[in-house]
Amino acid sequence: MAKILVIEDDDSLDSLYQRVLGSIGHYVTVVPTGRDAIAAAETQKPDIVILDFMLPGMKATEVVDRLTRLGVLPDSPLVLSSAMAHSKLESLARNLGANHILPKPFDIKSLVALVRSLSPKATE
Repeated sequence: MAKILVIEDDDSLDSLYQRVLGSIGHYVTVVPTGRDAIAAAETQKPDIVILDFMLPGMKATEVVDRLTRLGVLPDSPLVLSSAMAHSKLESLARNLGANHILPKPFDIKSLVALVRSLSPKATE
């Protein structure tokens, strides 16, 4: 079971992440802002971080910087998610040091496969 921190401000995706990833045995914390992500990461070190690129308030670059200073990144895989064009998302992911991208809209099978491949149990 992985501890997954999802930073996502869309309520419908919030519940989707909770339901889908929770149903396959992961502990999922979904927060709507970068500030909430920092607070969550301070209390528990996530095994996987899924970051929506477009967040209110704190920019994704600042979230990544703060998670790096906390020691969460680069130890935990970072997945960058966004509805922007795939090629632009790939470029942003490289610039942020993200390991993977999750283009929106995504299908549940892709989400599950990605998380399973990143789960600590998958690497043991």
